[in-house]
Amino acid sequence: MHRNEGENMTSGALFPTSPPYGVLTPEFMNAVQEELMNIVTQNNLPLLSKDNDTKSQVWEAIKKYIDTLTIDPPDYRGWIQDNAEWTYDSADAPSYTFNRAGDVTGIMYVGQKILYYQDAAWKYGIITAIGAYAGGVTPITFYGGGNTASPSYAMTASAISTHYYAGVWRPLDFPMNPDTWSYIITDETQRDQSNPDTSIWYNLGSISINIPIGLWKLKYIVAIDATADGANGGVQLKVTLSTANNSESDNYLTFRFTSVIAVNNDVMATMAHRNKIITLASKTTYYLNSIIYIGTNLSHLYNRNDSVPLEIKAVCQYL
Repeated sequence: MHRNEGENMTSGALFPTSPPYGVLTPEFMNAVQEELMNIVTQNNLPLLSKDNDTKSQVWEAIKKYIDTLTIDPPDYRGWIQDNAEWTYDSADAPSYTFNRAGDVTGIMYVGQKILYYQDAAWKYGIITAIGAYAGGVTPITFYGGGNTASPSYAMTASAISTHYYAGVWRPLDFPMNPDTWSYIITDETQRDQSNPDTSIWYNLGSISINIPIGLWKLKYIVAIDATADGANGGVQLKVTLSTANNSESDNYLTFRFTSVIAVNNDVMATMAHRNKIITLASKTTYYLNSIIYIGTNLSHLYNRNDSVPLEIKAVCQYL
């Protein structure tokens, strides 16, 4: 990362007095070391030896602590190199959690982009939760893109050698394709419920999507058909995304279609689609449910994913 060199120090000053205020240049760090050692010497502090080996140990301890508190401004690319340690904690793909040394609850934030080097590759993520500072670390949860089976950027338990967080909304080289940051489910198989009951929601084909914590635009598109063994004065079909596999949990995610089946074995069909912005505090499963809400003599309820592929998509709104 680019660093401005030591013009930040002024005579007699311990901290920088001109921008960039947060940058710890080598000159600044040397000045701090000299100042600290002067304090130790002048005050004859009994806990600290004046020999060079002990001075070096004291300085390394101080530097390590300062690294956990440093807030650098973004470089020209929009990335801020983080000096503190990041360690892998857990995975619930495509969400991951790492522990960041020090308290960053007022520095890092939900929606912030991250960049880190692991397993001989650069990886990206979007922060979705900041945990409470405890035990010297702050847990950070982020979305690695993609879905459970195929995450875009998966964090592993390997060492994280270099890492950055964004100081701008769109740092250089961050992948901006919405599909990279979308959890997508597709299906190309015809799903059928014979002799459907007008009081039952059917989760045809057991189709569902497991959406991670975060802010999402949830949407779906599906071809729905119904046939009858006789004429109907009117038939109403409904499709919904629900947090249960046998009910409607949010009518804002429900599509309704009404038509008439005029003759025996006639077909009514349409493309069902809805979308909604949702906020999830924990991983949540949504089920694609269908129902024939009104009608008689009905023989089949279909999701015709074989003719038009079904797609359920949750697009990360922090992008």
